Amino acid sequence: MSHNTLKVGTSEPNAQSVIVPQLAELSNVLITSPQPNDLLAYNSGTEQWFNQAYTPPTPANTARMILVGRGEANDFANSGFTTAVGQRVCFYDTAPVNTISGAVLNVTTGTSWVHSVQLPAGKYTLIAQTYPVFSSSGVFAYRAQVGTAIYSSLAAVGANLATYGGTASCLLGQIETTTTVTLLLSVVASSGVASSQGTEISQNGVLFIRKVV
Repeated sequence: MSHNTLKVGTSEPNAQSVIVPQLAELSNVLITSPQPNDLLAYNSGTEQWFNQAYTPPTPANTARMILVGRGEANDFANSGFTTAVGQRVCFYDTAPVNTISGAVLNVTTGTSWVHSVQLPAGKYTLIAQTYPVFSSSGVFAYRAQVGTAIYSSLAAVGANLATYGGTASCLLGQIETTTTVTLLLSVVASSGVASSQGTEISQNGVLFIRKVV
């Protein structure tokens, strides 16, 4: 009786009727110059499996963020804004971090004062804080807005927090948009705040925005 009537690909049984096929012997596998860590891939056009080099994926940039405010000193008068209701909270940074593709920091011309941020479509979280100079007992409150739409808690600092519902000088917010929007922090309450701010706001203000999706 013949012992090699059965085959797997081109591999025949040995004298003990054991078949030990090699991968390249299969009819639908084409192996060319195999190297360590090669992978098998399928070509639907030829209906064959073939070997190809493994290429490690490039890690995604997970640090998609904006960070403005490093404690630098600059007179708030240079921002072009005031601390009055309806004005914008500004942040000073000569070298802000912006790793969000398509995001733009809008600054007062000729300065490093950031007064708003243009954000592309996506989902974001934001944290901000600032601290103005007070000339008497009062409160300074602000929140994040796109137009008239509100996207954060009300942050308040000063001696009269209970009236405005602020819990701290830190603002927390979230925004999800399908279009490019301009985000700004608007002053909603301002009493007892000194007319001259000096460098207090530039040294104590910080804005952090992280793109989640």
